[in-house]
Amino acid sequence: MRKSAKEERGFISTTDFNQYAIAAQQELFQSILSQYRMYLANKQRYLTYYKESYKSLESIHDDLRTLRRNRVTTTGDLPTDYAYYIDLETTEGKPIIVVDVNKRTFYNNAFDQAPSATYPIAIMGSSDIEIIPTVQDFKLSYYKVPQGSTTAGQPSANQPVWNSNNVSGNEVYNPSGSINFEFPKHLEYRLATIILSYVGIEMREADLYQMANNEEAKQKQDTNQ
Repeated sequence: MRKSAKEERGFISTTDFNQYAIAAQQELFQSILSQYRMYLANKQRYLTYYKESYKSLESIHDDLRTLRRNRVTTTGDLPTDYAYYIDLETTEGKPIIVVDVNKRTFYNNAFDQAPSATYPIAIMGSSDIEIIPTVQDFKLSYYKVPQGSTTAGQPSANQPVWNSNNVSGNEVYNPSGSINFEFPKHLEYRLATIILSYVGIEMREADLYQMANNEEAKQKQDTNQ
């Protein structure tokens, strides 16, 4: 472990925290997103959602609300910060159904309801969206890749950073240049727990790592109640 841990001061350095913070935010995002996908899949199959997760779809949306974006576009290119599709509609409010690329021919040749201006379909590519038939513009709702927010609460393209000044050999928080997590504030405890697990792994401290896992399990249980 780095010098701060070796000396057992009871805290990690600013450099360590900033490195862990980026990975922790991405890990939490992927965890919530995975549960969101599972929730939707089970809902479509009329299955009871598995335990150790969110009690409702609304609670997942609430945790991801700071990452939701709505964008009207005239091109099919996906936004550079795009992470996951939520909804698609024309600017007049008509829903655009997203279908698998392998079903393109099936929908185009459908006798009862082929794609039309009234009932368009969309095919999601790796970097773009194809609307059939072509519409002039459409609105895409999606979850973005988590980045950061300023201390004033404004979205930032920068990753979380804990900036500090050296005062008599101590690192003192400096809001100027600091970037907060982009998740809602009530998730900061889960982020701190993930960072704690990283510290435990790097220090090869099994007790510290287990404590972090226990805290994460408790948080999931509290979410279900």
